[in-house]
Amino acid sequence: MFGGSLRRTGRGLLTAAGHSLEGAEGAEAIHGLRKTLKRWRAFLRLVAPAAGDRRKALDVAARDVAQSLGRARDHQAALDALGDLKAKALDPTARSKMAERLTALRDQAQGKALPTSSGRAAARVLREARQSLDVMPLDAMETDAIASALRHGYRRARRAVPDNWNEATPDELHALRKWVVVHRSQMELLKQQLPRLGRKSIRDAQRLRSQLGRYRDLVLLAQLTRKGGALASWRNNLLPVIASRQKQHLAAASRCAAKVFAAKPKAIGKMVKTSPRGSR
Repeated sequence: MFGGSLRRTGRGLLTAAGHSLEGAEGAEAIHGLRKTLKRWRAFLRLVAPAAGDRRKALDVAARDVAQSLGRARDHQAALDALGDLKAKALDPTARSKMAERLTALRDQAQGKALPTSSGRAAARVLREARQSLDVMPLDAMETDAIASALRHGYRRARRAVPDNWNEATPDELHALRKWVVVHRSQMELLKQQLPRLGRKSIRDAQRLRSQLGRYRDLVLLAQLTRKGGALASWRNNLLPVIASRQKQHLAAASRCAAKVFAAKPKAIGKMVKTSPRGSR
């Protein structure tokens, strides 16, 4: 039941990544490539039994390419975080100067985001991924294996939810976001085959991902206020505003997480097995 559709899904991801790579000089194309590589890595976790010993190597290769493109994205994230701060919280002139500085850094980084070596590495990773996908025994995958993979990702994300959101470290929240990304991506990849997973569950996971992402953007913005950083001159004014906005995002994330992780992991696996298509 899953084999043909999973192979089509994997090929679609790699095709999308290839299209982004072809136009990867622009920020949107680079972001699209990184986003698709994350979905490919979530796909690899979903089909781990079929991917076998190659899964880890394929995953690491995709991760390394995505990370090599991360610097330009970090400056854009800081810009997004600056825009996320309430208008009345900062002096308009100071906000304008900070935005100009961040924009210059982003544009400079984007100009170096995909040198020839990175482009070749990305092309090689996609080529090897296609070759591996073509020989994966996806047709032999059983519903139980899909259910187990989805349940595993959900459980890891659920365990990463902090007991006290206000005491969680940025690294802990970043780890939670990574597992939420995996879980949300896997549900998205399976939504056609397993309608019982529900679009509402996907939307709730996306809201949680977004809140955690905005919090992370603010972390990156705060890091630029350190000594020698691009925004060090505005440290005293900026940090309290950042902290206040982070608390708001954490409160929203906590509410989202309560919805996303209300079910126990066993229930997630059961939904896969009892889906009209998954039970065939």
